[in-house]
Order: sequence, then C-alpha cells, then structure tokens
Amino acid sequence: MPKTDYVPKRDGDLDAYEQNFVNKLTTQATALALDPAEVTAI
Repeated sequence: MPKTDYVPKRDGDLDAYEQNFVNKLTTQATALALDPAEVTAI
C-alpha cells in the first residue's frame, strides 16, 4: 500500500492546514494537558 502525505504541498493549502491545526489545538489544549504558554507559542 503506497504511503500518502497528509500535509499539503501547495502553500495556500498548507496555510489553511496550519490555521486549522492551530484552531483545533487551541480548543483541545486542556484535554491534551498542554500548558497555555505552549499553545500560545505555536
């Protein structure tokens, strides 16, 4: 089975991917036991 990369290659798509990651991380930080300072640094 070939491996596929889930990180977008085009810059515009990568920007949207990164913003989605940050949004999800912010809302899930407590459940993931992340320090707020760590989340802010990202």
